[in-house]
Amino acid sequence: MKPKNLSLNFDQKIKSKFKLFKGIRPQKEDEKIYQKIYDALFDEIIKFLYENLNQEQKNKLIEKLESANENLRVKILLGYLKKTGTNLAKLSERLDNLLNSISLEN
Repeated sequence: MKPKNLSLNFDQKIKSKFKLFKGIRPQKEDEKIYQKIYDALFDEIIKFLYENLNQEQKNKLIEKLESANENLRVKILLGYLKKTGTNLAKLSERLDNLLNSISLEN
């Protein structure tokens, strides 16, 4: 899932770091790389939420995500990220570290 509105601005970071969509590789290959990286970031966001939400919030999050389409899932996730408050800076740092650790060779 590509979090289109993720306010942590990872779209440009991914494209810049991996030189995506600049004609270096075929576009289909860049699209696969882009999606793989976004999926890794998405997984990390879910882990972060599980670490920072109480059990009731986790249950509600799961329930909402299971019944929502992709666009609504992004809005739901952003809403729950706001509930983590000042921990968003930690998430941003965590995602930056993950992004820096990803290699195209993997």
